[in-house]
Amino acid sequence: MPKILDKFVTGSLRHRVTIQEPPSGTGTRGERTGDWSDLATVRAHIEQLSGDELIQAHQQVANASHRVTIRYTAGVTPEQRVKFGDRYLYVGAVNNVDELNRLIVLTCREEVG
Repeated sequence: MPKILDKFVTGSLRHRVTIQEPPSGTGTRGERTGDWSDLATVRAHIEQLSGDELIQAHQQVANASHRVTIRYTAGVTPEQRVKFGDRYLYVGAVNNVDELNRLIVLTCREEVG
């Protein structure tokens, strides 16, 4: 039995999050237009992994990375984001744990400020 599944407790999914898909429209310059749309609202376990600050376009920007564990949900991709309250976690990687379609671990990035 896989280690992550052995230690996983259903009660640890204490946060309610919404998986969102990027806008589907395109503007005259090829940019995405429209609003993000909801794919699914699920329970999740969220862990902050690290945080740092950098200067981008002469402004200080804070970045934080998170690990978000959810029950298997078909169609989750790295192009999507996780809405957690009024925060947005942008999905960088999707890991279907041991390819068993039971749990998905998302590695996400949050830009603050």
